[in-house]
Amino acid sequence: MESPEPGLAQHLALFGIYGASLFFVYALKAKTWRRFWWLILGALAALPSLSGGTRHLWLYISLPSLLIVLRGFKGSFTVSRVAGLIAVALLIVMVAQLQIAYRAVGWKQIKNGPTEELSTLNTNGQFTALLFAEYLVPNQHQYFKEPVEPYFVIHWIPRQVWPDKPLMESWAYYNDSYVQGANQNNVTPSVIGQSHLIWGLPAVMFIGVWLGFLTYLSDRMLLLLDSNRQRAMFVVVGMFYAFIISSFRIYSPVYFSYLLFGVIAMFLLTRRRAQSRALGLRPQELPA
Repeated sequence: MESPEPGLAQHLALFGIYGASLFFVYALKAKTWRRFWWLILGALAALPSLSGGTRHLWLYISLPSLLIVLRGFKGSFTVSRVAGLIAVALLIVMVAQLQIAYRAVGWKQIKNGPTEELSTLNTNGQFTALLFAEYLVPNQHQYFKEPVEPYFVIHWIPRQVWPDKPLMESWAYYNDSYVQGANQNNVTPSVIGQSHLIWGLPAVMFIGVWLGFLTYLSDRMLLLLDSNRQRAMFVVVGMFYAFIISSFRIYSPVYFSYLLFGVIAMFLLTRRRAQSRALGLRPQELPA
């Protein structure tokens, strides 16, 4: 996804996404009344990200909490645990549906009652987008043969430094062909369509293997972590899953940036606790 380049303030705001996710994880792990305060902190931290209607931000915030609930089963299914899982899953879906229903008209319209989009599950149009990508290439244009990985590097170079910094050519052509001049700049061909635009079937096979490998790494890291002591790292692994899921829409450095800032935030938190232990001080209630 190539959108207008974010500035410093928008990049710093990505720390808030990690913070909101961590607060919700703490809420699930807390006891008695403390859970209520962690939920309030999580909601306040998440509100700026949710108010714009961008659903993938909610994915980065909520997915670690869902993983915490699943991790708590440990092979034992009880009525209360299953009910908790269903409640968390329904809450995540409900917030996402509210975002898609009201992002075009604004949250002020919520008092008028839910729109028909609240019950619409197919809201991404990715299958149609994939078919359009297959139609465009190679019928209207040859395969672009441009690697995606360099854009993960140049994404961080500000346009003030590099005014002519290129956009992903395959995406730009696809987007222009799709919108036909309409006021819309966020059309994605799905990761399969994106790979097809660039290299054809070999690229589709490669991206499937690559995302599968990233999922394998996430699974391995998740199994190694203790969700009671290593919550900061647990949230990062949850955001890693969110990056993989978001990449099904388009494999982009934009989605990777949320994970990267989560990793930075994790190191800042864990370093602070390590310093407290080294000084012989009582560690504050910070995740390991």
